[in-house]
Amino acid sequence: MQKKYIGFGVNQTSVNLEKSDFVLNKNIILLQNQQKIIKHGVDENADLYMANLTVNVTNPNMTFPVESFRLYSEKSGQPYAPNSFLKFKINGKEDSKKLTLGRNKIEMTTPILNKATKYYLVFVRHSHEKFYLTQIN
Repeated sequence: MQKKYIGFGVNQTSVNLEKSDFVLNKNIILLQNQQKIIKHGVDENADLYMANLTVNVTNPNMTFPVESFRLYSEKSGQPYAPNSFLKFKINGKEDSKKLTLGRNKIEMTTPILNKATKYYLVFVRHSHEKFYLTQIN
């Protein structure tokens, strides 16, 4: 990871949602998470990774930061380029980023084109020359 972001400081942390919630920003709290790899069916080399998230929103009409989530993969200790989530549903509506007050269900998917040995759901925050990567378990 350090090689990928030369010139940037990279701080990595991990959060276990079974033990505590994770604050995405001052109005959105990630409560639950389920991750799995499912068969895509289009190509024998392309599986589909799916993350189901539950967030609590304290301010109405917030948008969900889909672009801040990435799927990192690793094979034999070497990282692959991170995947963006290409498809997502919020409260059953495709490609909507709109959240409502209270609990919201998010489903995000992305194809996996390389067979890796480890996959990490990561939330990325950044500021000037600093990346904060939080692995979500």
